[in-house]
Amino acid sequence: MTDYRCGQCLRVFTLDEFNRLAKVTQRKSYYRDEKGNIRPLIPNKVEKKYVCPNCGYVFGSDPWRINHYVEIKSEGGREAKVRLSTVYTEVNVGTPEEPLWYETVVREVQCDYVKRYFTKKEAIEGHLELVELLKKGRFKLNFPRRQKPKLVVLEPPAFDKAAAVLDEVKAEEYKGEDPSD
Repeated sequence: MTDYRCGQCLRVFTLDEFNRLAKVTQRKSYYRDEKGNIRPLIPNKVEKKYVCPNCGYVFGSDPWRINHYVEIKSEGGREAKVRLSTVYTEVNVGTPEEPLWYETVVREVQCDYVKRYFTKKEAIEGHLELVELLKKGRFKLNFPRRQKPKLVVLEPPAFDKAAAVLDEVKAEEYKGEDPSD
């Protein structure tokens, strides 16, 4: 069963409840052109979006996201810029018992990594941990022919052990020093 959560008042709706919500008409997505002007992605294209009856929040309009760009070098010296993006999904991508409302995805390269979180705080912490792991070289970068670069984890279960690996990295940085000083 799919649940939806309002990005403002955090009320959770079942799929049936969500489908019965009122809708508003909005212009389709926008983009910034080379001069920085905001332009409609498809001129005169509109779409109907659901509205939360409690607070008026329009689903599909939550701009909350964190993006970081990290440059990674391959063993051969080639580089790729990786975009790490964490977003609020509005849709429960977990289970009813363990709902997950946020997710982190690695973009701009081929990568099968998606990490999901229950709270915004967990999402921010997980995102920043992965940024550190990327910067510390815990991933290998391959360049398959005629394809996007591929990001490979050096330690297979590293995502589940991200905090432990990050602690190792921090410990290496503080060798011989008392970090509380």
